[in-house]
Amino acid sequence: MRSSQSYRPPPLLKNVIKFTAPVIKPDEEVADEEEPKTQEEVTQSKAAVGTINYDKGTDAPEAVMPETMPVEDQQIVEETEEPYTFVEQMPDFPGGEAALREYLMKNVTYPQLAKESDVEGTVYVTFIVDKNGNISDIKVLRGIGAGCDEEAVRVISKMPRWNPGKQNGRPVPVRFNMPIKFQLI
Repeated sequence: MRSSQSYRPPPLLKNVIKFTAPVIKPDEEVADEEEPKTQEEVTQSKAAVGTINYDKGTDAPEAVMPETMPVEDQQIVEETEEPYTFVEQMPDFPGGEAALREYLMKNVTYPQLAKESDVEGTVYVTFIVDKNGNISDIKVLRGIGAGCDEEAVRVISKMPRWNPGKQNGRPVPVRFNMPIKFQLI
């Protein structure tokens, strides 16, 4: 089995009851149909409910359950999970909000062109925090130009690994939006 791919078992089967709309017919048309079995007749019956029709004899195909299927016949599913927007536990920077602000203050360099042009404002950036906490797919949602957009992308791409977001107790990729404020002092 290749390390970049993994086997994911098929989802568990769920019991589904299909609703059949009732059809009202005159008694004469219904008289020939077989009466349904009573609950007592069903419980005393030895009939099994399942996915295999045992009445067909030996020519009927065998059901192969996933756990008994040979490994070479199992379908390998590569995990390509779409990133979530909101999850039960959102990803966070190691050390929390205060550590994130400190990281940005230490690492953002005000672009020279923005200083000379007196450009100030907020660059809105989006990126994905994957299930391992790595940052990827960095994009500027709304920029202010003069080199500030590029600086915001540079700083985010150099961030340390985040604590990943979690959904149902397992790490999942999450799309995260972040404003980075550029202000001349």
